Amino acid sequence: MTIFSNKRLVLLLIAFIAADTGFGHLRALRKGGWSSSNARWGLISKLVELVLVALMYLCEWCFGISGIANAAIIYFIVCEAASIAENIGDLNGDIPKELPEALKEFRENIIARIISKIKGVKKWR
Repeated sequence: MTIFSNKRLVLLLIAFIAADTGFGHLRALRKGGWSSSNARWGLISKLVELVLVALMYLCEWCFGISGIANAAIIYFIVCEAASIAENIGDLNGDIPKELPEALKEFRENIIARIISKIKGVKKWR
């Protein structure tokens, strides 16, 4: 496995980040709450997500653990999807109220799987 072996997932995450950013700006503009400081912190949080994905790939490479980066990417995609659904729901109101909750539950299941995977890694001496 090479670093960034699943480019499609990374590109999907970037697309979801872009969509969430766009819908977040629209939501803030419509509600009258847009500010440069909020936009800056939003950008910083998106960059942190991408840095964490890169670190997960580095961990896979260093420790020979497979699947951690993909799990992190899927986790962030689900988080972005939930945020997109919330933003569209505030803009339009036609999003079912159950969708953000279902995405939250899915995200929590991913976290549980990551934790179990980490616990299953043998300690090296």
